[in-house]
Amino acid sequence: MPGDASDKQNAPPSEYQEASDDWRFRLAKWWKDRVPNPITFFTFLLVIIGALQLRTYMQANEIMKADQRAWVGINEIELADPPRVKELLVLAVGYANFGKEPAKNVNFDRTDSFTATIPSNVPPELVPRFDSECNIDGSDPEGRATGETCKARIEKNLAQCRYTNSTPPGRVVFPGKGSFPLPVSEGAMRGNINTKERVIVLTGCVTYLTFEQVHYSSFCYFYRGGQTPPKTMKPCPIGNDAN
Repeated sequence: MPGDASDKQNAPPSEYQEASDDWRFRLAKWWKDRVPNPITFFTFLLVIIGALQLRTYMQANEIMKADQRAWVGINEIELADPPRVKELLVLAVGYANFGKEPAKNVNFDRTDSFTATIPSNVPPELVPRFDSECNIDGSDPEGRATGETCKARIEKNLAQCRYTNSTPPGRVVFPGKGSFPLPVSEGAMRGNINTKERVIVLTGCVTYLTFEQVHYSSFCYFYRGGQTPPKTMKPCPIGNDAN
């Protein structure tokens, strides 16, 4: 009888069926060429999953360290007495550990202090531009400017601090605040520094150990006669950094 099941089974394949079979063949060939062994494929997949889990663990561990580690820095600097020409100046340097664990091998020894000249037309209420309005005094008796800008000196000290990869044995600083006296050499005090044309600049580098890794905190403070409050030094617009 026409149209029975046997005729349909014996009928030649249509173009659609041939295209469908060809697509399946090409897919199977692609899979075989690229994944010759299912075990290899699943092993590779497990490696990818393991790598992602390891990355997630490492990121979580870094977040935990950042939350628990020590963070040491300078938070204020004051003058013990008003500055006087060619006299020893003693600064009271306040520091703090803002973290949650003690910092080891803490060193505050790397400091640099100098005086500089500010143009008289810079208003006392403004912070001078350290790249063009702050010129370091020379070593002659009158303290004539050397031509080196405060910015150049500060950035040089900052670069040295950033490249620190070790810290010698030092004190242990627990979370909290503290202070220590820092004498400034008489040689750094040149000319009358109590006028608005003169500034005292102090830069430094704190190094310490936390989670067995070396970290640094650079700082820069300045005092300008007629601008900064008595016995108070203000943070410089540059030179303050930490990692």
